[in-house]
Amino acid sequence: MLYWVVIYLAFYVSKSFSEMGKLIGIDLRFVVIFCWFTLAVYLVNEVRSILENLVEMGVKVPSFLIKGLEVTEKAIDKITKND
Repeated sequence: MLYWVVIYLAFYVSKSFSEMGKLIGIDLRFVVIFCWFTLAVYLVNEVRSILENLVEMGVKVPSFLIKGLEVTEKAIDKITKND
Protein backbone atom coordinates (compact mmCIF):
# COMPACT_ATOMS: atom_id res chain seq x y z
CA MET A 1 0.00 0.00 0.00
CA LEU A 2 2.79 2.41 0.83
CA TYR A 3 4.36 1.79 -2.57
CA TRP A 4 1.28 3.32 -4.16
CA VAL A 5 1.51 6.31 -1.82
CA VAL A 6 5.16 6.89 -2.75
CA ILE A 7 4.39 6.56 -6.47
CA TYR A 8 1.43 8.95 -6.14
CA LEU A 9 3.59 11.46 -4.28
CA ALA A 10 6.31 11.21 -6.94
CA PHE A 11 3.80 11.98 -9.70
CA TYR A 12 2.12 14.71 -7.63
CA VAL A 13 5.41 16.45 -6.81
CA SER A 14 6.56 16.23 -10.42
CA LYS A 15 3.29 17.72 -11.65
CA SER A 16 3.45 20.43 -8.98
CA PHE A 17 6.98 21.45 -9.95
CA SER A 18 6.00 21.49 -13.60
CA GLU A 19 3.05 23.78 -12.85
CA MET A 20 5.15 26.05 -10.62
CA GLY A 21 7.66 26.32 -13.45
CA LYS A 22 4.90 27.55 -15.76
CA LEU A 23 3.94 30.21 -13.20
CA ILE A 24 7.46 31.59 -12.90
CA GLY A 25 8.34 31.14 -16.56
CA ILE A 26 10.83 28.28 -16.25
CA ASP A 27 10.47 25.05 -18.19
CA LEU A 28 10.50 22.31 -15.53
CA ARG A 29 8.88 19.56 -17.58
CA PHE A 30 12.02 17.44 -17.15
CA VAL A 31 11.08 16.68 -13.51
CA VAL A 32 8.50 14.22 -14.86
CA ILE A 33 11.48 11.89 -15.35
CA PHE A 34 11.70 11.46 -11.56
CA CYS A 35 8.17 10.10 -11.20
CA TRP A 36 8.68 7.60 -14.01
CA PHE A 37 12.03 6.61 -12.52
CA THR A 38 10.35 5.97 -9.18
CA LEU A 39 7.72 3.80 -10.85
CA ALA A 40 10.35 1.86 -12.81
CA VAL A 41 12.46 1.19 -9.71
CA TYR A 42 9.48 -0.20 -7.82
CA LEU A 43 8.43 -2.34 -10.79
CA VAL A 44 11.90 -3.83 -11.21
CA ASN A 45 12.14 -4.50 -7.49
CA GLU A 46 8.76 -6.26 -7.42
CA VAL A 47 9.51 -8.40 -10.47
CA ARG A 48 12.82 -9.40 -8.93
CA SER A 49 11.10 -10.32 -5.68
CA ILE A 50 8.46 -12.39 -7.46
CA LEU A 51 11.12 -14.27 -9.44
CA GLU A 52 13.12 -14.97 -6.28
CA ASN A 53 10.01 -16.34 -4.59
CA LEU A 54 9.21 -18.55 -7.59
CA VAL A 55 12.74 -19.97 -7.50
CA GLU A 56 12.41 -20.63 -3.76
CA MET A 57 9.11 -22.46 -4.36
CA GLY A 58 10.78 -24.69 -6.95
CA VAL A 59 8.95 -23.32 -9.99
CA LYS A 60 10.93 -23.65 -13.20
CA VAL A 61 12.03 -20.17 -14.15
CA PRO A 62 13.91 -19.54 -17.42
CA SER A 63 17.65 -19.75 -16.89
CA PHE A 64 18.37 -16.25 -18.20
CA LEU A 65 16.15 -14.80 -15.46
CA ILE A 66 17.92 -16.85 -12.79
CA LYS A 67 21.31 -15.75 -14.11
CA GLY A 68 20.13 -12.15 -14.00
CA LEU A 69 19.14 -12.59 -10.37
CA GLU A 70 22.51 -14.15 -9.54
CA VAL A 71 24.38 -11.28 -11.18
CA THR A 72 22.25 -8.75 -9.34
CA GLU A 73 22.70 -10.53 -6.01
CA LYS A 74 26.48 -10.71 -6.47
CA ALA A 75 26.66 -7.03 -7.36
CA ILE A 76 24.62 -6.06 -4.32
CA ASP A 77 26.69 -8.30 -2.05
CA LYS A 78 29.91 -6.81 -3.43
CA ILE A 79 28.70 -3.27 -2.81
CA THR A 80 27.47 -3.99 0.73
CA LYS A 81 30.64 -5.87 1.75
CA ASN A 82 32.84 -2.97 0.66
CA ASP A 83 31.10 -0.58 3.08
